[in-house]
Amino acid sequence: MEVTLIGRFSIGAAGRLLLFFALGQAALALGQAPSVETVRPLAVQPGQTTRLVFTGKNLTKAASLWTSFPSSVVPVAFDLAKGNRAAFDLPVPLDVSVQIGAVRLASTKGIGSFRLLMVDDLPNLAEVSGNVSLKRAQFVAGPVAVDGTGNGTQLDWFEFEAN
Repeated sequence: MEVTLIGRFSIGAAGRLLLFFALGQAALALGQAPSVETVRPLAVQPGQTTRLVFTGKNLTKAASLWTSFPSSVVPVAFDLAKGNRAAFDLPVPLDVSVQIGAVRLASTKGIGSFRLLMVDDLPNLAEVSGNVSLKRAQFVAGPVAVDGTGNGTQLDWFEFEAN
């Protein structure tokens, strides 16, 4: 059997490459997969129901959420029509262990990338914006996990009591 080469590719490889690009262009024509910029909160607690809010692009009718840990996913209906936001109620069973899990948002246009999410037995406290100095430190009554993100070289300040 003789193999015909086109440049540095065989006919079979060239056909597969062409099919790959054609399918990629078809996906572009049909629309874009969800692109998640933020998910809040960044942690869920076993035995609790947490509302996860996703923001980003192409989130219109994002009606499905995959989790790497056991949970039930309930789409929040009033958020499904918004193009840049999607929300899900996520009841996590009490017996789910502490872990770093993952979630993945899906819509009729495709599947988004993985986002990490903490399953934590500590209560979750959202970081307030503006806690950028000692005078504006956020008070934290522990034990608690603070849900926030770093913003480059700027410091976030927290105040707590200790014995």
